[in-house]
Amino acid sequence: MFPDNRHVKQQASQRRKAGVAETRFSMPSAKIRQRGSRRVRLTLFGAAGEVTGSCTLVEGADANLLVDCGLYQGSHEAHQLDRFTFQPWQVHAVILTHAHLDHAGLLPWLCRSGFVGPVFATPGTRDVCQVLLTDSAKLQEEDAAYAERHGARPHPPLYTRADIPETMSRFVAVDYRWPFEVAPGIGAEFYEAGHILGAASVHLTLGRREVVFSGDIGASGRPIVRDPEPPHHAHTVMTEATYGDRLHSPIASSIEALAQAVRDVVKRRGVAMMPVFAVGRTETILYELGQLMRAGHVPPVPVYLDSPLAVEAIAVLRRHLEYYDEEARALLQQGIDPLAFPSLRLVRTPEESRQLNDLAGPALILAGSGMCTGGRVRHHLRNRLPNPRDMVIFVGYQAHGTLGRLLADGVGEVKLYGEEVPVRAEIRSIEGFSAHADQKGLLEWLKAIKGVERVFINHAEPTAAAAYAEVVDQAGLPRPLVASFGQTVEL
Repeated sequence: MFPDNRHVKQQASQRRKAGVAETRFSMPSAKIRQRGSRRVRLTLFGAAGEVTGSCTLVEGADANLLVDCGLYQGSHEAHQLDRFTFQPWQVHAVILTHAHLDHAGLLPWLCRSGFVGPVFATPGTRDVCQVLLTDSAKLQEEDAAYAERHGARPHPPLYTRADIPETMSRFVAVDYRWPFEVAPGIGAEFYEAGHILGAASVHLTLGRREVVFSGDIGASGRPIVRDPEPPHHAHTVMTEATYGDRLHSPIASSIEALAQAVRDVVKRRGVAMMPVFAVGRTETILYELGQLMRAGHVPPVPVYLDSPLAVEAIAVLRRHLEYYDEEARALLQQGIDPLAFPSLRLVRTPEESRQLNDLAGPALILAGSGMCTGGRVRHHLRNRLPNPRDMVIFVGYQAHGTLGRLLADGVGEVKLYGEEVPVRAEIRSIEGFSAHADQKGLLEWLKAIKGVERVFINHAEPTAAAAYAEVVDQAGLPRPLVASFGQTVEL
């Protein structure tokens, strides 16, 4: 079923000659078991005690699988590869829950380092990965070139754009609720996760054991994407708990908070910067802004979408109308594009982006990245943070170690491009637009799965994980085990 990997040594030699980052593996603390054993083991190589770098090794039924293979984003970026105690060629298949880089961003590295198996994902995830992985490779190339020009310590890219075609050729697209075989003896099925376009929860069947990986669970009632649909049955559940310690504001109050922020910026003729994720948050905010303008709740203020990546991602979303929810479909039937309005301006080139430095308000600038870890938003922040008339509106989660988290926590000064930049702009956070379910939504999703005997929490910061574990226990479900990095559990 899988491609032959006899040429791995030859491929490794070719990779060394290509001048891209040479993979350096730590010595394994426990080798992957030999094929032939029927026991099932899960080992956590990312997102344990944090919300980035998702990667779980599944060993069972004579195959070794990865559920997600994500980049570290934030404070652990320098240790992308140190965490793995397996070799890429030991992995027979990858199953992706969705396309965000913290879940899929290391796939090209995996493929260039010896992995020769299939990558299973929904059609939406496959198409978004094409956009996001290409952009990730481009940014790594640019960072390496910048470092070389300025005499900084060499930091070769993990992969380049030349690696993307080979990576994409590995994809096997399988739609929701369509059972498929991952490897002999391992069945799988995708369920709608409601997080972003194509996002899925994964139901695995290994012999008599059923294991569910939640992926990132979306909040119900959000625009464009459909609500999450839990798998029906499982013995073991590996669940995220990003917002396991809190409840989101009602969506109506979040929309009103957005409207008020826009009205305030218009009143003082300022510019509001909104750090957004290219996939997920951008379309949500565009949808809500369009609805507010059409209803007359905010003036038709100019909105600049300064993210070529987001523009590409929206084009992908428009090719997958089958994923739209009923509300978005109803707008389409009325001849209304849910992701556009007359005052929206798409910014594509670097020159067009630089011209926004001289932009006079009132205006809104939507730019990536969502946690301010990179992208064009950092240039706008350097330019706008010293201005008290301007505003930063956070509409998504800001992880520890990111610039976004520092600003949201009220820091008075930040360092951008080697400069100390004072923070005089107003900082607002509106959490109700999160693409993640809150504590109540997570619990409802988990309770809908029948037969659950064990629960593991992965993809959550410690406080959120501990709080959610307590809530699950009080609900009469098996008390969850909060996963730790490198931990192996046997099922």
